Amino acid sequence: MIIRAETATDHDAIRKIVDHAFGDTITGDLVAAIRASDRFVPELSLIAGSQGQALGHVMSSYVDVEPGSRRVLQVGPLAVTPSHQRRGIGSALMEETIRIAEERGEPLLLIEATRSTTSASASRVQTQSVSNRRRRPSGRSTS
Repeated sequence: MIIRAETATDHDAIRKIVDHAFGDTITGDLVAAIRASDRFVPELSLIAGSQGQALGHVMSSYVDVEPGSRRVLQVGPLAVTPSHQRRGIGSALMEETIRIAEERGEPLLLIEATRSTTSASASRVQTQSVSNRRRRPSGRSTS
């Protein structure tokens, strides 16, 4: 599986993934609105694929915790093609998001989830301050 930043040529495939994963078009509209906003972080809009097929997508954007207060990086929506769910694609997208956010020096990731979208794979990705992650001697983070 390859995870990389999205490009404009991926937008149609991402829309299909999101629409199918969420079973609606509202979330796909949200993805488009985030992408068009000044808070969108292109290097953190990631697509996962295998053998030329797009299988998953996650994006991040800045939000204010309170209006006019410190901004934080919010992750989501996260979507995986239904036929490929529960195979580690969502976890891999989250792990890559955390890695890039850490490289960027982001102090915190806000992850919003609902009971219907939270699964066993989500519990493997710990919601925590990126800067507080323990370090292995190689410099890679541990969970």
